[in-house]
Amino acid sequence: MRKIEFTVYPLMAYPLRGFFSLVMIVLFTALSYILVKHIVMPIFTFLIICMPIVNFIFPSKYILEDEGFKKIQLFQEKKMGWNQFASYLVTNDGVLLISKLARRYNEYIYIFDKPYFIEIEELLNAKGIVKYANG
Repeated sequence: MRKIEFTVYPLMAYPLRGFFSLVMIVLFTALSYILVKHIVMPIFTFLIICMPIVNFIFPSKYILEDEGFKKIQLFQEKKMGWNQFASYLVTNDGVLLISKLARRYNEYIYIFDKPYFIEIEELLNAKGIVKYANG
């Protein structure tokens, strides 16, 4: 079976959200320097603000192959075998892979790249992963 490999740039996919995020980062970093007047504070502020949205700012690479699924981000790499997924749901924005053990939202894997929807769905069906019926 063919390997599906692609890179997603969330910052480019949502330019308005990305613009406001970057503006807020710059404003709060500048404000921290103005208020404290020390170079360490803006660096600390920049890191604190960027940590939660690092996966939005930097690209994510997805690799779907026979063995399983791999998602590579700036500070982490997540690998899962196809037997760890219970089902999937196709939405307007992407494909949501639902793990058998998922209890929290961050344990779901969301792939949003429209050109690969059909190929991803064919691969998931070939691996025996059930499409989640909405409703």
